[in-house]
Amino acid sequence: MDKNVLVTFKKVSFKEIFKNLTKNFERGKIYLILGENGSGKTSLLYLIQGLYKPCTGELFFEGKPYDYSKKWLYDLRQKIVLLFQNPDYQIVGLTVKDDVAIYPKFLGMSSQQLEFKVEEALKKYGIYDLRNRKTDEISYGEKKKVAMAGLSILNPQVALLDEPYSGMDSEGRRFITDYILDLKSKNKTVIITSHELGEFVSLADEILYIRNKNLLESHQLEETMPIFIRNILLLAKYGYLTKPLPEEILYSGEGEKKP
Repeated sequence: MDKNVLVTFKKVSFKEIFKNLTKNFERGKIYLILGENGSGKTSLLYLIQGLYKPCTGELFFEGKPYDYSKKWLYDLRQKIVLLFQNPDYQIVGLTVKDDVAIYPKFLGMSSQQLEFKVEEALKKYGIYDLRNRKTDEISYGEKKKVAMAGLSILNPQVALLDEPYSGMDSEGRRFITDYILDLKSKNKTVIITSHELGEFVSLADEILYIRNKNLLESHQLEETMPIFIRNILLLAKYGYLTKPLPEEILYSGEGEKKP
């Protein structure tokens, strides 16, 4: 077993969304998942966290098959966390401080350690001044910061981010980008779904596109793919995702330079 592989899909089919999907997600990499509305981006994340169960095929975490027992899922969700697109699905505490503390408290963190970690997270995500506010009185973007703060305390191995920039202002986007970079610096795996490319293009180690019930990897280009997607995947293929792209380089749909 390759110790760098954390999550494996092996011939997974799910409803009418995926068919015989096979893919490894490796430790310490950032993956960007693209696709049209309804293509299955969110379903992919739910499968990884065990919220959905495949119709056929198997998923593996660290080489061991998912067994979907209550205890196994409890353990898995300490290692794989999910930031929902809509933070209202995630916020359960009465106050901001309560919500940031609720998951690590539930998982048995000591009171002294919890107090320190919660205060640290509140300050890091710019919501310390909101700590005593009721969660139903804060904005959408503030709720997303609260959710990120709570997840950051768990120290997961894999972070699943579903449309993380959705509804966020420029400051909120910066916090999300910093969160992703912090996870990367700790050798964590990050899997992002997004309609927006933006900063994600320069962050991603690998870009994948969902089409025809499967994941099309960045090096598998096809003529029928939308041109803007092909251009982005070509950037990945030629190594421009980890350094600034020279302004004079523009790609046509065939991946050739334009004068």
